[in-house]
Amino acid sequence: MKAYQNKSDTQAWENRYGVGFSQYLADQMAHYDRRTIDFLDVKELNDLVVEYRVRIRSLIAFYRAAKQYDAKPGSQVRRAYANQETALLKRQIAELRDLYRMAFLDSRTLTNEYLSRLKADGVTQMQFITEKTKAA
Repeated sequence: MKAYQNKSDTQAWENRYGVGFSQYLADQMAHYDRRTIDFLDVKELNDLVVEYRVRIRSLIAFYRAAKQYDAKPGSQVRRAYANQETALLKRQIAELRDLYRMAFLDSRTLTNEYLSRLKADGVTQMQFITEKTKAA
C-alpha cells in the first residue's frame, strides 16, 4: 500500500499541511506511480553514471599529477600554484563524486522500477536483436 493510499498517512498530512496541500501531495505521488518509464530513459541515466565515473577518474589522475609538484623541491611560484590547483581539483572531485553518487542511486532506483514494471506486465525475457541473433 502506498503512503497516499493509507488513511492515517493522509490524515497526518492534513493535520500538518492542511487539506488542500495534502491532496496535492497525494495527487503528485499517484502521478509519480502512474508515470511511464521508457527504456531509453533508463539507458540514458546509466550512460550518465558511466560518464561521471570516467570524469572522476580523469580528475583523480590530474590531482595526482598536480600533487607531485607539491612534493618536489623547486620554484616557489610553481609550488604555490600547484597547491591552489590541488585544492581546486579536490573540490571538483568531491562535487562530482556527490553528483555521481546521486545519479548512481537514481539509476539503480529507476532500473529496479522499470524491471519490476516489466515483470508485473508479464515480460519474463527480452531478446535484443544483434548480428548474432539475426543470423539464427
